[in-house]
Amino acid sequence: MSGPHGAGKSHLMCAAITLVEHLNKKDELLKKEHAEGHRSICYFSLDEIIASFKEESEITEFFMSLGEYNFLVLDNIDAWLESDTKQRAIKEKCLFNLFNQFKLTGNQLILSAKVVPSRLNILLPDLLSRIQSGLLLHLHALSDEQKEDLLQVISIQKGLFLEDGVSAYILKRSGRNLIDLLNVLDELDQASLSEKRKITIPFTKKILNW
Repeated sequence: MSGPHGAGKSHLMCAAITLVEHLNKKDELLKKEHAEGHRSICYFSLDEIIASFKEESEITEFFMSLGEYNFLVLDNIDAWLESDTKQRAIKEKCLFNLFNQFKLTGNQLILSAKVVPSRLNILLPDLLSRIQSGLLLHLHALSDEQKEDLLQVISIQKGLFLEDGVSAYILKRSGRNLIDLLNVLDELDQASLSEKRKITIPFTKKILNW
């Protein structure tokens, strides 16, 4: 999965994890595996653990442990690959081996980057071919109008009612990436429930100190 910052990659990945967790709850066999300590689902944002590994052996050991998951999400692989050119070869090799392991076991692996695979500047040709062999999704940044529509849709799903003009007002005052917008909506949701108030522009201004 690829797309620019704020296009919703991480949000979509988290939604996929939520779906898998929901399906797993219906599967008694997986429940039994969980009870025995089997790790099934995990998410890692690789750019957040860049500084965690000083030695190549630590990278190898970490990736070997990832093979225990049935459903694995690795976010921001581009930032991780490019963070230290000295470790680039071992990083690509570990990712290549992990991809092959998941393909052999039939387990699911989701990767994300800001650019499409062909622009990742991957040095290991076999790794690039593996990544390109999977389902490729590219997300485009939403327009302001689409972001307003999204706020309206999510507010309805939450059982909220945004008064006319509120979504446009939020978009003008908040950060424009999806994470910021959804965080604003969550904050307004909590405040609305607490104060039993409709979400109007004055109420939004008060809660968010705008």
